[in-house]
Parts: sequence; structure tokens; C-alpha cells
Amino acid sequence: MSLQLRGTCCQVAEMEQFIQVIEQALQQQVRTLWIDCAHLQQLDRMGQQAILQVERLAAAARVVTYWYGFSSLIIQQLSETGLHLLLRSLPASSYRPTSDK
Repeated sequence: MSLQLRGTCCQVAEMEQFIQVIEQALQQQVRTLWIDCAHLQQLDRMGQQAILQVERLAAAARVVTYWYGFSSLIIQQLSETGLHLLLRSLPASSYRPTSDK
């Protein structure tokens, strides 16, 4: 399953909405999540917490999560906290739609 993260992930409401969408996707018993971040413009500490929470939810559901298309600015923000080390981050060209759920 592929999802797209757009705009900013800096407000509590945005973070909660993102988590809710991920939880709904996980209820569909997908095996792989591809999260397109090419249009993500800004990511603060709360947004990074949301990403970490998504990783935890996916791991608990035994779902592999691929994050792709991060801009150099977002990669820099993730690197400053070390979160980039926990993510399967790929260039946008690496996206491979899957036939599984």
C-alpha cells in the first residue's frame, strides 16, 4: 500500500491525522507500506515523533515500512536527531508498488 505525506507535519492535529491514516492502513492487514514524502515541506520534533510512532505501529503489526522521496532538508532534520538511522529511507525512484494488500 502506498500513502503520501504532504505539506507539514508540525501541528498536533496533523500528527494525529497521520497516525490515524496509518492505523487504518494497518487494519487492512497490509504487509508493506510505502510512504511518499516527496511533498513533505517541513518536519519538526512532533512530526519526527509521529514518524517514530508509525515505525513502532508497523513493527508491532509486522509491516515493513519504506519512506521515500525525502528532500535534502528533511533528511538533514532527520539526521540531526538520528531518526534517519531507524528508517528504511529510499530515493523516489526506488518505489515499487506491490501486489499484496
